[in-house]
Amino acid sequence: MTAFFMNAAIDQQCELYIKAEGLEDQIKQKIKEIYQAKNLPIPTYNAPIPEGNDGLGLMLLGVTGDQVLPADIYQKIKADTLSRVRGTVQADILKEDQAQNTCIFSTEFSLRLMGDVQQYFIDQKIRNFYSVSISGYHIAEAGANPITQLALTLSNGFTYVEYYVSRGMNINDFAPNLSFFFSNGIDPEYAVIGRVARRIWAKAMKLKYGANERSQMLKYHIQTSGRSLHAQEIDFNDIRTTLQALYAIYDNCNSLHTNAYDEAITTPTEGSVRRAMAIQLIINKELGLAKK
Repeated sequence: MTAFFMNAAIDQQCELYIKAEGLEDQIKQKIKEIYQAKNLPIPTYNAPIPEGNDGLGLMLLGVTGDQVLPADIYQKIKADTLSRVRGTVQADILKEDQAQNTCIFSTEFSLRLMGDVQQYFIDQKIRNFYSVSISGYHIAEAGANPITQLALTLSNGFTYVEYYVSRGMNINDFAPNLSFFFSNGIDPEYAVIGRVARRIWAKAMKLKYGANERSQMLKYHIQTSGRSLHAQEIDFNDIRTTLQALYAIYDNCNSLHTNAYDEAITTPTEGSVRRAMAIQLIINKELGLAKK
């Protein structure tokens, strides 16, 4: 799935290059020849293009940029794209084993796959894409208290560090590709979960692994607590979510997800999602707490 995403990102940049250089007709002819050689029809997108989408990527539907552009140009576009592309692979097999129980492959195989992905990121100089989201959220949703959530999540993070180091990776080549994902709640410990995690991580990275300043920085996402929401009088759940969001922002989280008030009973509706988003917008725009 990560490969599909990366290929799509690269091909979109190839398409922008083709349009900028006025090569559309030439490329369409190449695509036609590729499919004629296979005796297959050229793929087409037959649905309406969604509102707000300019159709980027449809020009190369069914082919990839390396099939239609000179190798040197494609390699330059690929390298530039991979150096800038942003995203996150969840891929945390340890929290799957501990909390979510949705394992498909063995822990050993999954760790090896995670290491292969991280090695690819290093080899391709992918600096802004997180290779794993080390997740405490699911551990908390499974019943862990704040301290246990943090302990297990950091322990999982250190396990990945030890494994990647054992494969010969340099700490400063992969530590910036690690991110964390915590659950929040109204328990008082959640008011400091981020700063405690950052203090522990930074000290371990510096003193045990000799990591540089960038590698010592722990980046984390907070999601407010689904388990704290009530099925009875669910309108009050927005109050709980707002308090949890304030905890997260005061604790300087890097990003925030506010849960919909009706999560306790159903899949969120469009209306409940708007209310969840409004919590963040009001905190940002009206309270001004996170205003930039």
